[in-house]
Amino acid sequence: MSLTVLTPPSESDLTTLEVVKEELGIMDTGLDKMLSRWISEASATIGLVTNRTFGLEDLSETFRFDMQRTNLVYEVPPLRLSRYPVAELTSLIDMSTSLPIDPGSYDLDAEKGLIWRLSTMGWRSLWWTGYQDLIATYTAGYDLPDGAPLPLQEAVLLLIKHRLAARSRDPNLRQQNVPGVLEQTWWVPSGAESAIPPEVAMKIEPYREQVV
Repeated sequence: MSLTVLTPPSESDLTTLEVVKEELGIMDTGLDKMLSRWISEASATIGLVTNRTFGLEDLSETFRFDMQRTNLVYEVPPLRLSRYPVAELTSLIDMSTSLPIDPGSYDLDAEKGLIWRLSTMGWRSLWWTGYQDLIATYTAGYDLPDGAPLPLQEAVLLLIKHRLAARSRDPNLRQQNVPGVLEQTWWVPSGAESAIPPEVAMKIEPYREQVV
């Protein structure tokens, strides 16, 4: 399987400056430049941690069937596109004939990026090795920033609030009790995701792409 980006995303921010300023109750423009930078940085951090590209992009992906594995026809799972959700599946080409496959012979799960072969009865079924290579050309991602899922927008807002608070206090301090003896609770970051507080991690976990 190989993936080629034909047109990269034109936008990667997961929310807008207007939304952030409204959330923070900021009316003037004095912090606009800084907040815009923070939006981009927070969005990039979320993309890195989730192993995802969220902005709309045009792609070409090749799926190779192992024809040398056996002389018999065998079935393989649905094709899993590397980028999703799929906004448009432009074409699916059978490279053994260089012809497009009839769209009526397959079914797209756009949200998950899965392409199922359809049986003659119209049921979802597995692909088989009558194909040498298949090339899918498609557009995937969200129409950012307004089209970003709400949990991702909320995650950016939380990161910005956390960063803004860090300008005046230690952002790792989670709880402090004053009566009697001072008691403090700390969030201790570790590993590659040290920039992600737990409440942000909960928001973005459903969008995480597992890397194997």
